[in-house]
Amino acid sequence: MLYQQDGELENNIDFIAHNLNYDKETIKSVIEDFDLFKFDDDIITSNRVLEGLKEITEISKKRSKSAKIRWEAEKSKQ
Repeated sequence: MLYQQDGELENNIDFIAHNLNYDKETIKSVIEDFDLFKFDDDIITSNRVLEGLKEITEISKKRSKSAKIRWEAEKSKQ
């Protein structure tokens, strides 16, 4: 869910539990007890997810740049 929401998720245990089809106590425990997430009253984030999103964005930019270079090279041959 964090990847789908650009690394930030509203801190709403009811919403998360409903969407993941788990009980609220389990969701609350996972969020609060294992140091996997950072959370405050409003937002849940994860450094790992934020790093993953950054990596995905960088790879996408590199691939886009490479495709543009190939396209320009093909265009100049014609």
